[in-house]
Amino acid sequence: MEILKLTDVHFKRNVLLSTIIRLEGERNYTRFILSDGRQIVTSRTLLSYERILPPSFVRTHKNCMINLLYFQSANEANTR
Repeated sequence: MEILKLTDVHFKRNVLLSTIIRLEGERNYTRFILSDGRQIVTSRTLLSYERILPPSFVRTHKNCMINLLYFQSANEANTR
């Protein structure tokens, strides 16, 4: 079990990597979307997490990373 230590505005939390569905960058903040529906906002950039997360997390856009463990399919009609 791999754990990521996150600090939001009020708390320090240990989050299992396997529960992170995606990360959304919002300027100098990152929002974590978890499998239980919780969202945690931290005051670190998406790039800082991109550097430390394992290869199962892929940056799909300038403001989004996904956990490939939750990836189901892609629509080829929208790819070039």
